[in-house]
Amino acid sequence: MIGAGAVTLLGISIEEGAVAAGAVVNRDVMKNTIVAGIPARYIKDVS
Repeated sequence: MIGAGAVTLLGISIEEGAVAAGAVVNRDVMKNTIVAGIPARYIKDVS
């Protein structure tokens, strides 16, 4: 799931994770994790 206004840089892979609204993703997002912020940082695991 990718929130509104989120930006991902070229070549970034988002597995089955979630990206918060407005985040700027500059690294791959691993499975079952939530990232948020500028730049996007790990928040927590989701089961």
